[in-house]
Amino acid sequence: MTEDQDDRDAREQARREYWKRRSAKGWRCPSCRRSRSEVDRVDVHHRDGNPNNNDPDNLVALCRRCHLSGRHDRDVDQEALAPPQPRYTSPPSPRNLGPGP
Repeated sequence: MTEDQDDRDAREQARREYWKRRSAKGWRCPSCRRSRSEVDRVDVHHRDGNPNNNDPDNLVALCRRCHLSGRHDRDVDQEALAPPQPRYTSPPSPRNLGPGP
C-alpha cells in the first residue's frame, strides 16, 4: 500500500467516524456558515492536527474552501474549531463546589 493510499484511507475513516454520529441535513460550515447545498465538498478536519486521532471530539466538518484555505487554523477562537480539551479536565463551576466558607 502506498503512502497516498494510506492518507486516503485515513481520511475516509475520519469521514465515517464524523458522520456516524451526525446528520448532514442541517450542517453548516462552522467557519463561513455556508450550508451543505452551498458548498462543493465537505472535509473532515482533525482539530488537534493528528490525522490518526478520530475521536469524535477531535473531528469537525468544514467546507472545502475553508479547510484548504487554512482558515480553521486562524479562527481558533471559534469553539467548533479550537483544539479539543481532554475530557473531564475543565475546572468545576462555582455551583458544583459545594458550600463556601
